[in-house]
Amino acid sequence: MYCLILKLVKKSENMTKRLLALGMEGSANKLGIGVVASDGEILSNLRDTYITPPGTGFLPRETAQHHSELVHEMVKKALSDAGITDPKSSTK
Repeated sequence: MYCLILKLVKKSENMTKRLLALGMEGSANKLGIGVVASDGEILSNLRDTYITPPGTGFLPRETAQHHSELVHEMVKKALSDAGITDPKSSTK
């Protein structure tokens, strides 16, 4: 499992700063990405499963290809689901 610590920027007076962690985990056939706050609140928890063709087992190359094709979009969706936006993309 990989973990990246993020800091949520305070956007207004009624919004508190929180420390966030982005976790990513890949196994033989599953890919999971989630965001959790330091107070334990789960802000997003995405999972995807690679399903092999019937009668075949898990082949490392195909599983790795599956995970690599999905990971970028899953990270973007996990951050979006958690309400995290890119401060550079906001208009002033």
